[in-house]
Amino acid sequence: MHILPRLGALVLCAIVAGCADTFTYMAPSAPSGEVKPFPPQCGGPADFITFRPATTPVSVIVRASLQWPAAPLSLYVEIRMPEGRALPAGFVSDKAQILWATGQASVALPSSVPDSALEEGLASWGRQAQPSLSSGSRQRFLLTSSRYAQYFHFADFSGDWLEVKLPPILLDGSSVVIPPIRFQRKTEKFTLPLNC
Repeated sequence: MHILPRLGALVLCAIVAGCADTFTYMAPSAPSGEVKPFPPQCGGPADFITFRPATTPVSVIVRASLQWPAAPLSLYVEIRMPEGRALPAGFVSDKAQILWATGQASVALPSSVPDSALEEGLASWGRQAQPSLSSGSRQRFLLTSSRYAQYFHFADFSGDWLEVKLPPILLDGSSVVIPPIRFQRKTEKFTLPLNC
């Protein structure tokens, strides 16, 4: 007769406690920038870094992910503006430098966002994926007219650290500098809510 209340209490405890698991991830750090897990409410590995340069409306989000199906390392770079604001003109240079213990790569960034991509919106997701797994092969997509992002896949990445050097962003005729970002491999245990 008392089995059901006890079972209910156990289920409630499991929901509150969540699931404990060990994660290996690339933890970012930089002289400025806000580091958070994604999604923030889940409290898992803090592997996203966001830059919001003072006096500008632009946000730059960067994440390095280990062990994707496409490659040992994938790098995500996003430029975001407040809803209703157009994207910046692009980067000052169309190259970003990526360094790690055993190698380096230079990857192409958009010097401008093409109008055709703006018109396609969500339909452009993944359309320009490169089949090659060589360093710097990329996948470009645009979510909205105020949000632009790219994935870069690195087949020959190895080691425990990664450094990303993005060129400045052109915004309203001025250069917005993004500091170098260092990612360090970490292994930690996290307890996540069951709904994450």
